[in-house]
Amino acid sequence: MIFVFSILSCIFLFLPSLPLQALIRFPTQLIPVLALSLFLATTYRFNLADKSFSPFSFTKFIIIICLVLSASSFLINRNLVGAVRLLMVLPFSLLSDIVVQKFPDHMIFRFSKCVIQLIMISCITALTIQIFTPLGCLFTFEAFNMNQRIMCFSYTSFSPILGGLSFRPSFLFDEPGGLILVLATLIAINNLSVFYCSLLVLFLSILTFSLGGVVALFYALLLLFIKFACSWKYKLKFSKKLFTLFLLVLPLAVLFILLLMPALINNFESRFLFDGGSSTSALFSGDNRTSSIISTLDNLNSDIFWNGAIYYGIPEGIGNTGGDILTPLWFYGVFHWIFYVCVLLFLLYLTIVCILKNKSYSILFSVSFLFMMLLSRPHIQWYPYSAPCFLSVYFLYKRIICPGIPLKNSLNSAKM
Repeated sequence: MIFVFSILSCIFLFLPSLPLQALIRFPTQLIPVLALSLFLATTYRFNLADKSFSPFSFTKFIIIICLVLSASSFLINRNLVGAVRLLMVLPFSLLSDIVVQKFPDHMIFRFSKCVIQLIMISCITALTIQIFTPLGCLFTFEAFNMNQRIMCFSYTSFSPILGGLSFRPSFLFDEPGGLILVLATLIAINNLSVFYCSLLVLFLSILTFSLGGVVALFYALLLLFIKFACSWKYKLKFSKKLFTLFLLVLPLAVLFILLLMPALINNFESRFLFDGGSSTSALFSGDNRTSSIISTLDNLNSDIFWNGAIYYGIPEGIGNTGGDILTPLWFYGVFHWIFYVCVLLFLLYLTIVCILKNKSYSILFSVSFLFMMLLSRPHIQWYPYSAPCFLSVYFLYKRIICPGIPLKNSLNSAKM
């Protein structure tokens, strides 16, 4: 049990946490080596060298795609660095395969629930900090991130320095959007077994002022409304205690924010104010994805298309790039982008299967939520976030495509 929790803690808390790595001066380049070490240790621990070990078809799909794209990158572009970088996602894929097949499901569910609860505590503490910010108790210490970004730590959460008294909690991660992405992977694994608690976590995640958190919350409420509207009998399946708690806490939290936190409302206006949109401006004041896509398309040329801007050195003065669906194409070239698109298409396929097989709305929300988050944060090929992203995809695959594999913690009893 300790071994399982150690592996999962490293995957979900240490690997994506650039502030923690900066504090202990851990080189980010060693993360693939660490992932490979975790894979070998897991293989040794569970004695998986025998013939009974058979990878999922998704693993075979990942291996084939990586080998084909890596060989194509080397043969067409003579880009050895890009070819090797494509192969470095394989340890994360194989490690996820091992964890999903051999680790007890109830332990992994318990771990994901514990981390979700930690995130909830962190967000509640951030709410308290927002209230008492005028009293001066905001930061406890500051530190440089691995990417030389200044981060502050306040009691239970890091936050990027934004100037003034703004505080956007990111838990242990380098940015609030990273927190939302990891939350998406945890919800995909835990499968929203306690749906109303997950809704409260999503509501609290709005304190990060991340557009992804707002979209996730309204999307979950929309699915809940559709489920109510389509089936009145469905209401009998709800836990009355949890539903009553949700109905009481949610409006009280909204009222609490409106009455006691004018600064928070001002921050929301600065992040989500409607700007009208144009060819050069975003629809919302906090939307930096539109300008990133436009900047990428304006500066894309044949060399960057094939090898990526990292290979030649990122040009100066090109504006905001990164954090959108074209990021793998811009930084690493078309072959890395094809791999990213294949993963998105696979998640879209899982979403369609959920609808056709009439899976529970909790599973549908899990896979579609992860799909939306990877659209805005294509971090599945960014090593710090590769492990939790792959692990969540494998869990969704196991539940949707391989329902014959027994689960120790049945999801049928956890349907919304």
